[in-house]
Amino acid sequence: MTKPTNVVAAAALAASLFGATSANAAIRTFDFDWVGQMAGFTVKGSFSYDDVNVDSNGLIREESLEAFSISFYDPNSVHLATYDDSHIVNPDFNFAFDATNYKILQDGKWDIDDDVDLEKNGLNVGLGTPKSGPSGWGFWSTFKLDSSPHMHVDQWDDADGYRIGYSTHEDVGFIDMTTLELINTGKTIEYDIDELASGLGEYGSRITVSSVPLPPALVMFIGGLLALVRTRRRA
Repeated sequence: MTKPTNVVAAAALAASLFGATSANAAIRTFDFDWVGQMAGFTVKGSFSYDDVNVDSNGLIREESLEAFSISFYDPNSVHLATYDDSHIVNPDFNFAFDATNYKILQDGKWDIDDDVDLEKNGLNVGLGTPKSGPSGWGFWSTFKLDSSPHMHVDQWDDADGYRIGYSTHEDVGFIDMTTLELINTGKTIEYDIDELASGLGEYGSRITVSSVPLPPALVMFIGGLLALVRTRRRA
């Protein structure tokens, strides 16, 4: 019996587009979020890429992104800015996603791609940049020998007049330093202890990543198509 070509083609197309099969390339979409250790600024976003663009290290880098969006919120959850396609408009954008372990690399210096020690790959997303370029909100990483890897939130032109969360930054997150240790450095913190986002013994957060699930109706549609294909093949 001849296979129903139209049904097979439709099922294959749906499966490859939405990641239902591993044999075909797929567009993957992920959400990410992060909360600052000191002031409690929040960063949320999403990105997508095609499986065929994963490099030999298992990474997706900025040049291979299909889309990237990032939003910033203040400690009271007030929306500050959203930047769509900042991987295109920010000349210093730097990003690497481990497509095997599903994590954004964030332990390195913001302007370095490290192909030797992949964990030290830098991160710089949003519109602002630590050196020059367009003003706006930025989310970026650094690593120094005298401190642990850490993330920063900065509004480079200080247009909204937010208080300093640590040093010169609106907020930070130190992976291996507690809130108390940051206070004890003596650097500027323009918040009272009872206003801080983290307890004195807590560490800064890493960026968390979650896969965006398919809509239930789409899952049912793909499942129905694949079931129909299997039925026709057995006939």
